[in-house]
Amino acid sequence: MPDLAQGWEDPELRAAALAAGEGDPGPAIDLVTATRGDWDRRDLVIGFIGDHVLPVYEKIPDVPETALLRPAACATAGWGSRGPGRGATVTRLGVEAAADFMAAADEFIMEAAEFDPDDPVPWSLLLACVLPFAADDEQPASAFIEVVRRAPLLYSARLNRLQSLAPKWFGTREQMLGFAHATAADLPDGHPLHALVALAHLESYLETLTEGGFFKRLRRGTGYLRDESVRAEVDAASDRLLATPPFGGGRHPRSGSAHQVFAAFYLELAEGFACSAPARSRLARHMALAGAGPDELPWAYFGDPVDRFHKARSIRG
Repeated sequence: MPDLAQGWEDPELRAAALAAGEGDPGPAIDLVTATRGDWDRRDLVIGFIGDHVLPVYEKIPDVPETALLRPAACATAGWGSRGPGRGATVTRLGVEAAADFMAAADEFIMEAAEFDPDDPVPWSLLLACVLPFAADDEQPASAFIEVVRRAPLLYSARLNRLQSLAPKWFGTREQMLGFAHATAADLPDGHPLHALVALAHLESYLETLTEGGFFKRLRRGTGYLRDESVRAEVDAASDRLLATPPFGGGRHPRSGSAHQVFAAFYLELAEGFACSAPARSRLARHMALAGAGPDELPWAYFGDPVDRFHKARSIRG
């Protein structure tokens, strides 16, 4: 699964990852058990920990209480075997290698869902696992419905559902943007899911960069960023995320990830022909709240995530 640097800023999650690196999965097991009911935090834990518990996979007890750790590790292995790339750019061998890991992950996910029927995270993890291999939208849509029944605003599930509605998977630009706007419409100020609006426009911008010849792509790309309605929508969502006090009176576990989505959008704006002082100012404000290191997405769409993150941090408003 895509790397989530936000996990390092959670002290207990950081300790669990470091312990796993030293051969001890115990703290990770305890943390997953302790986050039952705190679905937003559990969502971050499972999204982050798979890469770290993969080396100690054989030490994870095969008991219901640890059922989520095993598919998290399998999903990490599956995404790693699949390799980077979007849709059809992934090789057949990459897909076949990943499919075996994802099949194992699916089995463990169902075990976790049966053990704790109220937990939305198994279904969110299932959505992430089926997305690269689904033949149509039926499986992603079904998994998303199961999440929403349990936790309507779970960050990773909404993020992955938006991806499934993008033109690169099973939807259209209009469906993807409609989903982002519908999600954001009734959110409280400060909620990280306001980032879906920026992400949908980043995905749309990327689509313009793949259509036609070089100069046609260049005109479409810069034209998209120049569109005043696009910038107005993202600016409005940016204002909602930056509003104080933050959602729930504290920092949501995925707030840093949300600020990074906006930062990636404004960095593209600042580097393009649509550069403006307001864009640079917004970039600086979001980067101040983006955390210490980069998530893989959306930075990886535009180059090396670390390079792009530090480039964004170097720009002052």
